[in-house]
Formats: sequence, C-alpha cells, structure tokens
Amino acid sequence: MDSNSRNRDEVRRVAPFVLLGLVTMIGCGGGEPDADPALEEETVVEVPVMPEFTEIQAEQLQTGAATFRGQMVRVNSVRVMSLVGTKGFWVELPNGNPFLVRTEDDTTVGVDELVDIVGTITAVSESLVADWVASGSISESDKLIVEFATDFVEVEMLMPAERPSP
Repeated sequence: MDSNSRNRDEVRRVAPFVLLGLVTMIGCGGGEPDADPALEEETVVEVPVMPEFTEIQAEQLQTGAATFRGQMVRVNSVRVMSLVGTKGFWVELPNGNPFLVRTEDDTTVGVDELVDIVGTITAVSESLVADWVASGSISESDKLIVEFATDFVEVEMLMPAERPSP
C-alpha cells in the first residue's frame, strides 16, 4: 500500500467523527459564547449632586453673615461646639463665638467633629424659633439660647471635613 492510500483510509475513518463533532458543537450553541448578563450590568452608584454655592470662610460668618442671607454658601472645616435640640448644632467661628446650624433631619454630628457645611444663610426670627419649639426640635431652654443668634445656616449638605494629610 502506498502512503497516499493510507492517508485516504485514515481520512475516511476520522471524517465522520469530525463531522459529528461539528454538528454537535453547532447544535449545542458552540458558536461564540453568550455574554454573561451579570458582567453586562453595570452597578450604578448615585453620587449626590452638589448644589450651586458660594464658598466662604468662617471669618465671613463672624463679620457679616447677614450679607449672605438667602444665598447658598459652603463653609469648610468648622468644629461642632455643641448640639441644639435634635436638628441643630453650634459651630465655632475663628473668634471663638458660636454660629447656629440647622438640619432638616435629626443631626448626626458629634461634638468636636470637623464638618463642611453647604446651606442657605437665613435670618433667625421669633416665629421660626416658635415653630422649632412647637415641632419639638428644640426645647424651651434651647429657645432662650437660639434667640441670641441673628442668622443660621439651613443645611443642604453636611459632610465630614477633609483632614489634611500629615
């Protein structure tokens, strides 16, 4: 037998198996693998949108907060001095005086925390303070202290202050 006839015999024996393998692979979806749906879904992380604001220094609150009334401001790295009721706290200005900050929800800050505040400067009024007492967010004794404030920051966003790296 010559080598050509041997090769033909081998091809004849192997060809049905190759053909069967191709038919099986195509029938079982052996084409390109489907993309893994778990990999296609992207995890969407919602990042809070920062409102438009004017960045001011804490010194500007001690010398002229009234000039910013009605404006959205950002004040960075102020220390929480004490809490006022359930929705407010005092921050320390550079001259050591307190400045009132009020949140929509119950406050989650602690004394001596450094925070960045974004909010609207608002004038303190007797009717506003009366509403706070009526809602239970401040007590009658807190009312006496709060009435000394002329302005406060009505918080839109409150976050821990960035700490400088050592």
